[in-house]
Amino acid sequence: MTLHYPPVYQPSLLEAQIMPAHNGTVTSVAAAAQAIPNVGPQKRRILAYLNEQGDYGSTQNQASRALNIPENTVHPRFNEMADDHWIEPTTGVRNTQYGKAARVYVITSKGREVLEASEGNGDGHPVGAKG
Repeated sequence: MTLHYPPVYQPSLLEAQIMPAHNGTVTSVAAAAQAIPNVGPQKRRILAYLNEQGDYGSTQNQASRALNIPENTVHPRFNEMADDHWIEPTTGVRNTQYGKAARVYVITSKGREVLEASEGNGDGHPVGAKG
């Protein structure tokens, strides 16, 4: 009697960095792929904007104005992406249009990887991810 095991999938380096843990079997990889961070359209736009800004970075206020997204929507997205280590605050501070000091953020290498993976479908979901 010969046992047949499911084939083992070897993820790419990028997938391995953003994909949750799995045991390499087709079913485990499929489950992990579904758990890849969902980069919604607002997060993707903000990440792309921060990526374009490079080391100069952006405040939340600047991103809100540049992307025409309300500040009360931008703030939670920045907080979520900072918690996920996709962006990080710098030591820089800039004045907002209201004259108040605001922290400057830049995209991280992990944020660039997530952005690159999200570009696969154009809908904010990595290639192969559902949702």
